[in-house]
This record gives sequence, C-alpha cells and structure tokens, in this order.
Amino acid sequence: MWKLAITFLVLAVLAMHLADVDQRKSELQRFLVKKNDALDRIVATYGIASGQCSEYEYADRDTYRLAAALLTVETFATPSLEAWIKYLIVKGAAFVGIAPRNMSIGPGRIRLKTARSALENSTASNLESYRHLPEVRLADQLLATCASVQIAAAIVETIRPQGRHSGNGLDSKSIRETARVYNGQIGEQSSFDAMISADIYFELVYEIFQCYRFRALE
Repeated sequence: MWKLAITFLVLAVLAMHLADVDQRKSELQRFLVKKNDALDRIVATYGIASGQCSEYEYADRDTYRLAAALLTVETFATPSLEAWIKYLIVKGAAFVGIAPRNMSIGPGRIRLKTARSALENSTASNLESYRHLPEVRLADQLLATCASVQIAAAIVETIRPQGRHSGNGLDSKSIRETARVYNGQIGEQSSFDAMISADIYFELVYEIFQCYRFRALE
C-alpha cells in the first residue's frame, strides 16, 4: 500500500510541476505577443507586492527597483518545484551546520560568494545586519524575499556600469548590461531558462523595472 501511495504522490508532484512550467511558458508567450497584458500578471504572481519591502532605504531608488525586477524575472524563470528543492537543501544544510556554497539561493538566485562580495563592497547602512553573518545564516537570509532584494541591490550597485544614467534615472543600456551580468548568460541554462534568451531576459527585466518605477508614482 505504501508503495502505491508513494507512486501516487510522485505522479501528483510531477503533474503539478508540469502544469506550473506550462503556466510560465504561457505567460512568457503572452508577454511576447501582448506585453502589457502579461506584465501585470507576472508582477502580481512572481513579483514583490507594493509595500512588501521598503525601497526608501536607498538613496538611489532605481537600484532597488532594478534589483526587484531581477528577482521577479529570476522567480518567474524558476519552476516552483526547483525553488522548493533548493529551499529544502538550504534548510537541510543549515540543520547540519553547513552552507551550500555553489548553489543559487532564494528568489534572487544569488550564490553565497556573490552575496558576500557585494556586502563587503557596499557601504549601505541597511546591509549592516548581513555583513558579519556566518555563511549558514546568510544562506538562510537569502531565502527571504526582502533580504534577498536588499542583497541583490548591493549586487546591482557592484555590477552596473557607473555614470550611465538618463535624466530620468537608469537608462536602458545600463539595465541591459546589469541584467546580462546578473543572470550570467554563460553556459547552458535550465529547461525553462533556455526559453529566455538574452534579449527576452532584458525585455522582461526592463519592462518590470518600469512597472516598479511607475507604481511608486501612483
């Protein structure tokens, strides 16, 4: 009986995973055809809600908004099953006192090495509580949305081209370069990531960044 129950559970998880991936593919296809119709749904489903995390801790709020856009796209590009497996790996590793050094973690898909480097190079006061955390606890923090977006903002400050702003803030070239470096775009992607080419990834990040920017004006 227990074998039948396990088989049923595995099939149910597989079915939910396939449905989740199909939904994400459908949203991506809708974005390519009717951008505005898809954006609101992508941000509402995979993004950061208004007031969920504070952008007012940043002198340059576009830094926060670009970090939030990158988190949204990374979350959108990562099926729920994969995200949950990584979550359990981080929690399991923490339980035995080790940190998963070579794995992208949390909604920002941030590696510990990248997070540590950004924290060391940033002087932002809102990051002080993360700077001296041991790696096990830092990994756990990266699982949380608001902590992840704060650390992603520090990464954005580190990797974005300096001095390239339009009169209204970050320009499209700066956002494209930052998105390219953040995403890596080197080597093979996962099955769903493979659908998102460099140009589509940039378009998603740029349009979602604009959503967050204009939402702050409402």
